[in-house]
Amino acid sequence: MTSTGAKTSGSTLVWFITGASRGFGLEIARQALERGDAVVATARDPRGVEKNLPGAGASLLAVALDVTDEQEAQSAVARGVERFGRIDVLVNNAGRGLLGAVEEASPAEVRAVFTCPSGKVETYSGDDFRASEACGHIPIAGVAYACTPGVCE
Repeated sequence: MTSTGAKTSGSTLVWFITGASRGFGLEIARQALERGDAVVATARDPRGVEKNLPGAGASLLAVALDVTDEQEAQSAVARGVERFGRIDVLVNNAGRGLLGAVEEASPAEVRAVFTCPSGKVETYSGDDFRASEACGHIPIAGVAYACTPGVCE
């Protein structure tokens, strides 16, 4: 990779994508694989990833991950680094939502949407990579939504 993060001729990037069983996460994983890159694709049920990306072969590692569980996150990153040697790109796509009337949701349910796991996740490659303790919140009437932590530092 160049200092701008661009792919150089003949190089392969290793992607770590959360929420990769459908939607944007799945499409990003598909595009990365089509470019010839390697992908660690996480989802609560990794069988959905494998089903939706048939024929990806050794370039795909589908891993179970509940992004609210810090130990699972650490394990998923470790498995990716063990398999591919590093992680070059983080796509933090997984999210949590709570749909319904505000007055029907308990404070604990609403709080869970906006709670991020504490701590940082690091790979152990040449370039230090961290997922930081940050959440994105999207306020929409009647909807509580928060992305999981993952602003790259």
